[in-house]
Amino acid sequence: MRANPESDPDVPSAFARIAWLSLVWVLLSTGCASVSPWNQRFVRVETPNFVVTSSFGEDAARALARDLETFHAGALYALGLPPDARLPERTRVMAFDDRGFGRPFATRGEAASLVPAVDAPILTILAPGTFAERVNADVRQRYARRLLRALSKERPPLWYAEGRAQVAGTIRVSGTVAEIGRIHPEHARATADWKRVGLADAFDVTRLDDRSRASRREFEAASWALVHTILFDSPRKADGRRALERVRVAFESGRPGALSSAVAALGARRALAERVWTHVGSKTHRVDRVQVAGFEPGTIALRSLSPGEAREALARLALDLGRPALALEYFERALEPRDEDVEAGRAVALFRLERVEEARRVVANLQWDLVSPERSVELELARARADAEAREESLARVLAILERADPARGAAARAWLELARLLERARERVTPAGEGITAARCLARAQAVGTGALEVDLVAAELDAREGRGRAAAFEAREVVSRSHDAKLRERARVYLESAD
Repeated sequence: MRANPESDPDVPSAFARIAWLSLVWVLLSTGCASVSPWNQRFVRVETPNFVVTSSFGEDAARALARDLETFHAGALYALGLPPDARLPERTRVMAFDDRGFGRPFATRGEAASLVPAVDAPILTILAPGTFAERVNADVRQRYARRLLRALSKERPPLWYAEGRAQVAGTIRVSGTVAEIGRIHPEHARATADWKRVGLADAFDVTRLDDRSRASRREFEAASWALVHTILFDSPRKADGRRALERVRVAFESGRPGALSSAVAALGARRALAERVWTHVGSKTHRVDRVQVAGFEPGTIALRSLSPGEAREALARLALDLGRPALALEYFERALEPRDEDVEAGRAVALFRLERVEEARRVVANLQWDLVSPERSVELELARARADAEAREESLARVLAILERADPARGAAARAWLELARLLERARERVTPAGEGITAARCLARAQAVGTGALEVDLVAAELDAREGRGRAAAFEAREVVSRSHDAKLRERARVYLESAD
């Protein structure tokens, strides 16, 4: 045995080995991924409502696709929407292991999140597991709210939108069967004290921007309790669905007094509160079930992605997350030779990183006969051009692309919205064929698509604020803060709300 371990040259290496073994143990115990996302093997599954890109294996991808379609059918039922209703674009789903160092794709540290992209929502699942294990109630509710906004002709009352989304958040998926109507334990406890929260007063709430987080939670609980009671406290499910259908028809009609009459028909407020209290406190509750046909995992078609395709998909996710440096890293890891779409994406990432000269060199090599609304390179080029004449040429090309595109597609909505923002900020007017194209007209084109993205309302607030229409800007911003559950979106909207106030 050595008497002086401090002078022993082997001691540091022994400590290093211990440290390394400790690190390995931590990584294993926390479930960190051992393979970086760019080296994971991906497959793609396409269904009527989803495009699933997954690295969790073929069986898991098919099962996830089936569960998503089952949940979608259950959500439509919970929202009172037709069973064949669809968003303008299919929801993109990215499922892969992002538990390594840094978690570059993570949002708020959650295993799953819903990115509120303009063209279509993006569901990210960043750890292995089933739909039930990874997609929590909050993500399900966000998807349901997006469906309701996109598929409603007019904005639903806040209590109606929130209550129906909260019911959708508790859907249980079992194979091809969605079970709707399970009790929300937290909300049930909150509404047990219904006299304090003024349960039926939820009908009168038209804004939530001035409420604390606790107050918003009370409103969510009250809305859930009202909608759940109306739908499920009768043994005949047609009764509750009919009552809420009258409310939907009323708010979509826009007729003065129609909504208040439909709400009054639900019952006197004190009696309705008693009805809710009795229903929520009951030990037994009715649930409804919806079955989806044709989505057994073995029947779902699937294809493997090449490494280049997988890295491109990850790069586009990074762009949608607002992480251009990460996007550029993945675009550049796509295998040579890169195709036009990859090069276009690389140029967008470079523009957003303000590496303008590099981006222009990439653009110079692109073949523009394949342009589409999905490729926003021309918009980025227009932003970067200081020369007014060159910028107008780029904007004219963008307009030509959009005029050829399918006007009902979500990708067109995203491009029109970006063009509206660019025109307003630049205070420019593009005049192809002698017809003026303004920011307001571009915004209207984006609104007409109806993707349900609150980003559209936020741009409307921005345009109103720049034109000095303070009240209109405040209204649009208030709607975003009241209806969004995305902290970043609410924070951006408050800028226009506070300036107008």
